[in-house]
Amino acid sequence: MILDSALHSEALEYGLTSFFLGDDLFSVNIRLVREINPHLDITPARKTESFVKGLVNLRGQIVTVIDLGEKLGLGACEIGPDSRLVILKTNAELSALEDCTLESSEDKVGLLVDRISDVVTPESDQLEPPPPNLEGVGADFLSGVCKTDATTMGILDVSRLLQYKVPTADN
Repeated sequence: MILDSALHSEALEYGLTSFFLGDDLFSVNIRLVREINPHLDITPARKTESFVKGLVNLRGQIVTVIDLGEKLGLGACEIGPDSRLVILKTNAELSALEDCTLESSEDKVGLLVDRISDVVTPESDQLEPPPPNLEGVGADFLSGVCKTDATTMGILDVSRLLQYKVPTADN
């Protein structure tokens, strides 16, 4: 598998926001992130996929909360003092950015993570495609890996991650 060149160039130019799910380190392109918020007053949503934790009201805007650990098959995030919501920009917000080729979602979405790490600005030789032998649900959502001297982190393909079935009144 080849590392997506658009994702590669965006990561090199703008950097990655990294966070933990348990002991596993993941990241998303920083241009996708609207804000990181400690607001965790989540109202459960019924008749949704198991990874949809619920909804939050952030300054009058309703945001769907996705439990990223559950979505990646790593187990549900346990909400604690370091837990955060990584609030993503919508596709409309991304299309307003100059030279942005990234995609997210039409709706406002927050990713529930165990804790935030650092902003990483990788060098070109630190970015690689996902290993071909990677298996499991989470592997489907990786666009690449970033290897630094200290660690290796998965880079999530947010547009693929957010392609989930929207519940209807019938289910």
